[in-house]
Amino acid sequence: MDRKLEYIISMESEIRESAQQLRQLKDLLPVLDSDRFKNLPELIEKLDKLTINYVDLGEKTGDVKGESQDLIARYNEILTNISKNLILLDADITELEKKNAPKKLLD
Repeated sequence: MDRKLEYIISMESEIRESAQQLRQLKDLLPVLDSDRFKNLPELIEKLDKLTINYVDLGEKTGDVKGESQDLIARYNEILTNISKNLILLDADITELEKKNAPKKLLD
């Protein structure tokens, strides 16, 4: 008998906590039995479909993001090449202008 009493005393806090949780569950039982939760299986199916759609959209978004980054990198490369060519062209034109400029007459 002493062992049983010692066991119960050692488990007192857990027993009290379980009793409190059971009281809370009893208080919430009317809410849990309401119509809101009766169509839960249907909602789970809809949620599964939405989740699949969300994952698919995420994958497509990742693909579009990758393609966009590739296009932006290519665009930047093209602009860099155009800038370099314009700088070279400007240098060539300046050189030609210097060569073809009328020479001043030395008196």
